[in-house]
Amino acid sequence: MKHSRLFFLLTVLILLLDQITKWIVRSSLTMGESIPLLPGVLHFTRIHNTGAAFGLLQHYTTVLIVISFIVLIFFVYAYRDIVGQQSTSIFGALILAGALGNLIDRLFFGYVTDFIDFLIWPAFNIADTALTVGGISVVALYLFTKTLK
Repeated sequence: MKHSRLFFLLTVLILLLDQITKWIVRSSLTMGESIPLLPGVLHFTRIHNTGAAFGLLQHYTTVLIVISFIVLIFFVYAYRDIVGQQSTSIFGALILAGALGNLIDRLFFGYVTDFIDFLIWPAFNIADTALTVGGISVVALYLFTKTLK
């Protein structure tokens, strides 16, 4: 319970950043519209993703919602272990905020708003970034330190 404040604060901040950026994109860009930030490299492009990362499981919104709820149940179950260490609090917050951010989109819109577009890679959003960084970090922590319970 030592790092529970860090866990909750980081979760809320990332979730707010994710939802605010998606709201700005939905309010400012039409579907498929693209604004070059670094022409030929990085654009903000409004995309509706009915699947998971990299377009996997397209049109399986219900399955993805169920998976998100399973992740949430895991966090409730493992909460004490997650907030026991600073590193797992941070990585857990990234994963939880990412899962919640995309779950909110799926529940309210039936799709996830992606917009960060490097042109050579599928577009993504803040929640996707948090999930990826958190997930890779948890795996690395486990593989290199064996400190996960």
